[in-house]
Amino acid sequence: MTGTIKTLPPGKAFGFILGTDGVDYFFHASDLNGDTRFTDLAIGDQVDFEAMDGKQGKGPRAAQVRTS
Repeated sequence: MTGTIKTLPPGKAFGFILGTDGVDYFFHASDLNGDTRFTDLAIGDQVDFEAMDGKQGKGPRAAQVRTS
């Protein structure tokens, strides 16, 4: 799936991606794949990711996040 970085709280190692399906997906720096580094991401960047169910009943999560 593809999406756009929506939120990157300052000083945190997580953010949210707005998927092309209109759903917000949580991701953590540990969910990045390939050469993508968390510090290189910016709001508005296009990314590819795998949509997953959230852990412990939380909302949707993005895995294998990489820049498009």
